[in-house]
Amino acid sequence: MYRSLWALLRLRALFAIITLIEKFRASLYLLMRLSRACCAFGLGANLHSNRQG
Repeated sequence: MYRSLWALLRLRALFAIITLIEKFRASLYLLMRLSRACCAFGLGANLHSNRQG
C-alpha cells in the first residue's frame, strides 16, 4: 500500500512541476513579446526623435 501511495505522490509532484513549467513558459512568452514590442516602440521613438533633431 505504501508503495502505491508513494507512486501516487510522485505522480502528483511530477504533474505539479509540469503545470508550473507550462505556466512559467506562458508567462515567459508573454514577457518576451512585451519586451519585443517595447524595444520596437523604443527604437521607433528614437528614430522619430532623431529625425526631428
